[in-house]
Amino acid sequence: MTERLQTWPEDDLADTSDLAVAHLGRLSACPFQGLMPYTEAEERYFFGRDDDLDMVVANLMASRLVVLYGPSGVGKSSLLRAGVLRQLRQLPTGGFSHLAINQAVVVYQSSWTSDPLTSVGSALREAIPPGLAADAEELVPAGAALSAGLLRRVSERLEAEVYLLFDQFEEIALYTTEPAMRAFAEELGRIVAAPGLRASVLIGIREEALAKLDRFAAHVPGILGNSLRLEHLRPDGARAAIEGPVRQYNAENGPDRAVTIEDGLVEELLAQLRTGRVAAADGGRGGIEDGRTIETPFLQLVMTRLWLEEAFAGSDALRLATLAALGGAEGIVGTHLDAVMADLPEQHLALAAQVMPYLVTPSGSKVASSAESLAYLAGLPSSGALSETLERLSGGTSQILRLVPAPAEQPGPPRYEVFHDVLCPAVLDWQRRYVAAREREAGEASLVQARQAAE
Repeated sequence: MTERLQTWPEDDLADTSDLAVAHLGRLSACPFQGLMPYTEAEERYFFGRDDDLDMVVANLMASRLVVLYGPSGVGKSSLLRAGVLRQLRQLPTGGFSHLAINQAVVVYQSSWTSDPLTSVGSALREAIPPGLAADAEELVPAGAALSAGLLRRVSERLEAEVYLLFDQFEEIALYTTEPAMRAFAEELGRIVAAPGLRASVLIGIREEALAKLDRFAAHVPGILGNSLRLEHLRPDGARAAIEGPVRQYNAENGPDRAVTIEDGLVEELLAQLRTGRVAAADGGRGGIEDGRTIETPFLQLVMTRLWLEEAFAGSDALRLATLAALGGAEGIVGTHLDAVMADLPEQHLALAAQVMPYLVTPSGSKVASSAESLAYLAGLPSSGALSETLERLSGGTSQILRLVPAPAEQPGPPRYEVFHDVLCPAVLDWQRRYVAAREREAGEASLVQARQAAE
């Protein structure tokens, strides 16, 4: 049997050895993101997407509307937040400075509400760089709704290009009413068609949700006319995504804290992480192993686990032996959810099993719900105990659920959603196995009781 390495639950760090305590700095400075997207704050650790980044930025600068799509977990949010967002904000001084762009106002929106025009309007006001406008609130008043006229006023007053990045666009249908959706589509059509308007729009959407854009086609003709498909990482990009963050960490921390990568580890990881080879659930995800691309979220999850295991053990190298002891890439990915659930008391497991199906849509997408809504759907008498379960699954290093704050214009209880789309199959698989195990235990107990009664 393969020996399991020591685990590192956050609550137990105070009881670790002196060796582990000495490496807590490495635990908190992991340059890999797990299932979390890279953001602008972590852009220095974002590697492997240079060509994709240049392609997206060039298209956005040349077109009024761009649709960026790709399979779930391909890394669209990381590309937009750590790549496109940063590069657009640096346009006046960056690689595209020869285009004589004086200023850029870049709006990133990924949280969709029942009133998207107002929420994007608020994001526009917040996106105006400090010092660029004497009074951003006067230029974009509080509560102002997005419109072609508002964008024209901002661009002309600031002599700036305005870029609207709409990420996770498939979720707009989940949280927006039909009238609000229609109003948003109509205004988007006016923005795209407005002559001379210095504004461009990018829509980031999952490939399987592209059909949802049909609802916008009547108001935004040719909405798919300029579409870019983001692929999973090619081997050279995946290699950069493994080696680049380690190299950057070493540059920031000096030779005394440098981390090395054992010979052969990168090649082994590239072989194990081929698209379709690993999945987050026993049932698989229906991928086709083509040997040409690398599963992006699984690469991050595996590298995060390797980094933390080595740091906790006091090792200054990422080793093949550690990868093997963890069951390889497939073992790390396949047991991520099970490892978290194994640390939960039985009462929380039972509650989680009751509500997990309501956090995944029939099509396999995540959906956000409050504790109160989940309790109602599952037929629970109250949400008190369930709230603690949801907090455990969304806190610390669990990365099973994430907390989604209520929109400012609609105060209410926070909502919870599955942390990443790639976990949706694993969530349903775990729930199925948990229910089957409890039914089996109940059946065995019933047989024992019947035997005892007969005796």
